[in-house]
Amino acid sequence: MSTELTLLTTKTERKDPTRWCVYFDEETGDLVTVTSKPHQNIEHPFLRTTSDDARKVLMGIEDPRKFAVVDLSEGYKLIERGDVVRIREAENYLTNIPINNDLSYDVNIIFYINSWKMEVNFSQETLYKMTGRRKFREVKINPEKDGKYDKITLYLIKENDPNFLIETIDIDPAQLIVDGYNMYDMSKLRNVCGLGEVRVMTRKIFKSYGMKRKLYFGQADFVSRLSKRRNEVQIKQQSEDISTTFTIIKKDNNQHYLKSNFDNPHETRIYSDLILYYTPKKNPNQLLGYIHVPIKEIGYQKEYYISSEHSFEDCSFLCRAENNNITFDYASQEILNA
Repeated sequence: MSTELTLLTTKTERKDPTRWCVYFDEETGDLVTVTSKPHQNIEHPFLRTTSDDARKVLMGIEDPRKFAVVDLSEGYKLIERGDVVRIREAENYLTNIPINNDLSYDVNIIFYINSWKMEVNFSQETLYKMTGRRKFREVKINPEKDGKYDKITLYLIKENDPNFLIETIDIDPAQLIVDGYNMYDMSKLRNVCGLGEVRVMTRKIFKSYGMKRKLYFGQADFVSRLSKRRNEVQIKQQSEDISTTFTIIKKDNNQHYLKSNFDNPHETRIYSDLILYYTPKKNPNQLLGYIHVPIKEIGYQKEYYISSEHSFEDCSFLCRAENNNITFDYASQEILNA
C-alpha cells in the first residue's frame, strides 16, 4: 500500500477593505453621517475612505465631533481634531452681516453705541468643533498651506448706503481664537456718524457671522465656557481702553473699595446681592474669604468698602452662576491730605 503525500492549500479570496462613505459639511468640515454605501437622499458631499475611524463613528464607538474632513493638497481626508486649526479661504464676494440679538454665531460683532466701543468675539462652540478644545493657546493654522490664511476683514459702512465706506478693520483669526475677543475704540467716528448707523460687510471665512447693538459697555459679551463652568473671574490691571464692570480700588491707607463702573445694575444683569469668594490667582482651591455686597450698594458709580486684609491684586473671584458675566480690574489710588 502506497501512501501518496499531497500538499494541498486552500486559497481564500482576498477581500478589499471596506470603503466607508463619510458625509460632511463642505464649509465647516463637520461630519454629517457615515454610511456603508452612497445614499442619494443625503444632500452633502461625501468622502470614500478605508479609515477605521469612520467605522467607529458609524458603530457609535467614537463621537463624530472628534473628527473633521479637511481639504488637503491630495484631496479630502478624514482627520481627528487636535492641535491644528484649519481656516478656509475668504469668499470672493461681500456679505452684509445681519443684526440679531442672539449671538450664537462663529464670529460675533457688538456695537456699544453710547460707549463708542466695538467688540468682535469668536464662539467657543466653534473652537470646540474645530479642535475638540474649549481653550486654545498653541495655535497651528493650516500646516498644509505653510501656515498661510486670510485675515478677517470688516468693512464698516453707513446704514442704507453701502457705498459710504467708513473704515476697514483687519483681524488676525489666530489671535482672535486665542484671546476670545477683541475690543476697539470707535470714538474717532464721532464726527462721521453714530455707531447705531453702522453696518458691517465682510468676505466670509467662517460659516456664520452676527451683529447686535447695545447702549452701554458693562463687560465683554464673550464668555469663556471654561470659566463659566468654574465661575472664576480674573482681576486684571486697569486699562484706559476697556472698562470693566467693577474696579477694586486700593487707597494709600491699605483699604480696599469695590467701585461700580455702571449705573443701573439691571443693565449689567445684576438683580440681587453680590457674593464673591476670593482665592489666590494660581490656586482656585484655596479659599481666602468672601465679600457680600448688598444690591443697594451696587451701581451708580458707588464705592463699597471691603473689609479684608488681603491684596486683591493677586487674587481671583469665584462667582455665582448668575454673575459669570461680570469683570474686574485693579487700581491704586492716592489720597491727598489737605
